[in-house]
Amino acid sequence: MVSLDTKITAAAWGGLSRTVLFPIFVAGASLAPLPGLAAPNTITSFISFTGAPNGGRPSAALTAGPPGLFFGVTANGGTDGFGTVFSFDGSSITSLASFGGTDGGVRPRAELTAGGGGLFYGTTSAGGANSAGAIFSFNSNTNTISTLASFDGSNGANPTAALTAGSGGIFYGTTEEGGTHNGGTVFSFDSNNDTIASLASFVGANGSTPSAALIEGTGGLFYGTTERGGTHNSGTVFSFDSNSNTIASIVSFVGANGESPSAALTPGSAGLFYGTTRRGGSDNEGTVFSFDSNSNTITSLVSFNSDNGESPSAALTPGSGGLFYGTTDQGGANDFGSIFSFDSNSNTITSLVSFDGANGESTEAALTAGPADIFYGTTNLGGANNEGTLYTLQVPGPLPIFGAGMAFGWSRKLRRRIKASRFG
Repeated sequence: MVSLDTKITAAAWGGLSRTVLFPIFVAGASLAPLPGLAAPNTITSFISFTGAPNGGRPSAALTAGPPGLFFGVTANGGTDGFGTVFSFDGSSITSLASFGGTDGGVRPRAELTAGGGGLFYGTTSAGGANSAGAIFSFNSNTNTISTLASFDGSNGANPTAALTAGSGGIFYGTTEEGGTHNGGTVFSFDSNNDTIASLASFVGANGSTPSAALIEGTGGLFYGTTERGGTHNSGTVFSFDSNSNTIASIVSFVGANGESPSAALTPGSAGLFYGTTRRGGSDNEGTVFSFDSNSNTITSLVSFNSDNGESPSAALTPGSGGLFYGTTDQGGANDFGSIFSFDSNSNTITSLVSFDGANGESTEAALTAGPADIFYGTTNLGGANNEGTLYTLQVPGPLPIFGAGMAFGWSRKLRRRIKASRFG
């Protein structure tokens, strides 16, 4: 079924004061979008960060709050230049609190994790009592940041990943550095008494330099990725057993199947997880891979080639019908990064949007699902002030079930009115 844009005059459409375009649907080809819908796979709007007032250089995804409201962090800007927490209501950004102060954490690079009672928890990559990063809370009722605990090297250092909620007020996370071999740690944070406990250290063979959040599996297992370490020092997929506080390297990347993953895994179905690597693959520009937790195997599914993006740094976000959406830090038409879809049914990448600088550049953040086939994201650079942007992406949605019938009904009415206007 194909859509033919047909001009309708005021006489034919009962008094419209201007000529409009209206789709007539013809059997035998695919349906076009109904009138009034935004063009699919486009950035429909974006907001530029300004630096000092509302923050700058965001590298984290947004976190959903109350209906219609999202919260995020920036690594720069704000009152002291060390980052902010902001809110986004679908059309505007409001700076809520700034990082800094004595022994306060600074430079947050990971998305917030919801707690209870309006509290959100996060990590900072620097600052704190030992200048090795910290864990903080943000109270959305009072718009205040509180530094709760500091890293000291032995319990980890310089976290860049979000916290993952466990049970009983316990959160789990990773640090890029620190621990027994300075290769990073898995730690827990107890929100009941605001304490950090180092649970396991990365030593190289089991991985090194984790920069992604943990994803919960079953039976107390969590899964994650490391950028380095493993048999080829190209990164690993690992499991962390919260029952025994042990890390097990499950599989190593070797280059051909990907290299240097910096993003969290995304759950699929039946024990499958999907992820991205920054390097490796057929063009050494990154891959999309699957990890089967039933067989503990990695399968490289498709490679990036610069045209469809390069160096993905963020986790995939599930869509509908087996689609996942993601971003790349580089590549695309302008080499400023891109937004892509990955079809898990056919294992294919489709480049959807290339960043052009004005609407953003160099994104390290995953997309966050909003309402009605809309996703929100941030870029680290670009925009009016080169401090990054917050953008809105419209993707194709399913045609309403009544759409085809209404289209044919409108077509019959349209033909009668056009005929009347010509011969009446």
